[in-house]
Amino acid sequence: MAEAWIESVGKVRKLTARIIVISGIDGSGKSTIIEGVERVLLKAGHSTYTPWLRYNHYLTKGVFALAKLFGLYSYDIKNGKRVAGYHDFYRSRLISIMFVLSTFVDTLFASLVKVYIPAYVLRKTVICDRWVPDILIDIAIDTGKSSLEKDWVWKLMWKLVPNSAKALVIMRGTQDVLDSRKENRNSRNFDLRLSMYKQLCELVDGQTIDNSGSVSQSVNQVKEIVFS
Repeated sequence: MAEAWIESVGKVRKLTARIIVISGIDGSGKSTIIEGVERVLLKAGHSTYTPWLRYNHYLTKGVFALAKLFGLYSYDIKNGKRVAGYHDFYRSRLISIMFVLSTFVDTLFASLVKVYIPAYVLRKTVICDRWVPDILIDIAIDTGKSSLEKDWVWKLMWKLVPNSAKALVIMRGTQDVLDSRKENRNSRNFDLRLSMYKQLCELVDGQTIDNSGSVSQSVNQVKEIVFS
């Protein structure tokens, strides 16, 4: 059954990107699409690597410790239990800047090990499960922004994405996202995060994957973008 939809994506042509970045809100269906794209690439004879790159906390752990010391965290309580935690770094400009810079350094190190070396030394096709676009949204929310924009933080972080990479945003109906990930219902930032992913679609030149249909349809959309 699985092979049937893999065949349905059609004849594979020349690959145009060695690095493919798949982004999207939790519940958008990224993992399923990545699995499908990887199977198509493997069937076509490409060697692949699929790192998960959202959280790369090395230097950032020190910033988290300082933020905790200064009380820059808040929590939602339900039935006497914490159901969600939040970084309130926007309450301190110094912590916000330290958070951005340490995140950049940590992401640079992780990118070297998990993206650049596999892609350019080992010659693999790297399918990034989250990466710079998702990290930018995390930074924007943690530092108190109400929208995603190409500010200095964007320009700094986007330097980590090679020009030849293909950055794709997975979008899905709001109700489907909520049904897929129940924890989204408990997040006070869900609506803001979803709006930022919609903004992201515009900021990455419209490379959007509509995941409201079947898996094969979504994978085929990716194929049309990353193959010539």
